[in-house]
Amino acid sequence: MELFERLRKMSAGIGGPWLGKNTDTACVFIVGCPRSGTSALSWALAQHPRLWTSAESDFLAFLFGQGKLRNAYQEAFARPDTGWLRKNHVTFEEFASSIGSGVDRLFRSRSGNRIWVDASPGYTLIADELLPLFPKARFIHLVRDGRAVVTSMMKSGFPAPWAKDFRTACRTWVHYVRKGFEFEARAEDRVLHVRHERIVEDPFSVCEEIQRFLALVPSKAPAAFLSTKRINSSHGNRTVADVRSIKDPQHLKRRPWERWDQRRKTTFKRVAGETMEFLQDKSRESTRESSRPSARHSASEGLASESEDQALGTA
Repeated sequence: MELFERLRKMSAGIGGPWLGKNTDTACVFIVGCPRSGTSALSWALAQHPRLWTSAESDFLAFLFGQGKLRNAYQEAFARPDTGWLRKNHVTFEEFASSIGSGVDRLFRSRSGNRIWVDASPGYTLIADELLPLFPKARFIHLVRDGRAVVTSMMKSGFPAPWAKDFRTACRTWVHYVRKGFEFEARAEDRVLHVRHERIVEDPFSVCEEIQRFLALVPSKAPAAFLSTKRINSSHGNRTVADVRSIKDPQHLKRRPWERWDQRRKTTFKRVAGETMEFLQDKSRESTRESSRPSARHSASEGLASESEDQALGTA
């Protein structure tokens, strides 16, 4: 597939050490489409004694989305009268990481100096902007079956456009998944790909893999949380507020999209069919790679445009 081949060729290998002696900007971002389970995973990981989470922050997208940080640096650096940045030889990397350190201090003032985990789905669309801000951050890209995501969107009761229109929900899922895979290809060494379906089937193995990726001392608490509790679920809600209540995770094994009428099945196939095929190809590739030894992520060591971000109300 053309999309698959394009993404395979995009890897730029933006990597480097994470938890070293200086952990000032060490943090974790869980990115993925809305209704993919990012909140549940963040709260599960926060059961680890070194991790902490809270509500979705969102504000980083307003501050730094659409290249605002780099534009600000370039405008100030390029002043004809030699402004402060150029006079003091401030590189963009130093500029960005210094601002990120200030944001990190704000989060750590609430986290008790534990490593903070943010699961704002919108950060999927600005992940590239977060790399220089938080040079020691790690990212977990969580991907869920599009049919389950769209079903959850339509049942969520949220005011977002994707919660009110089926086609928009399909387009939003495609948009986020493709943006996420673009980011994976560019920042391969700092991103761990996780499928939601694997969490449902075997939370203990997945949580072990995540903790190795984050170079943490293993804890069974995150997987135990996922095995017994589910938050931010669209299942069984009578009011909008019910989406925040804790649910039985067994409902995640159901397949409500099988009850879609033919119109919805046809719409989903037209809008999201190619992306679903791409995910199936990636799953087969991942299965083949997992059968071979690999050192990646060990403890020791068509695509959407900006205008589409704005059109979907997600920039």
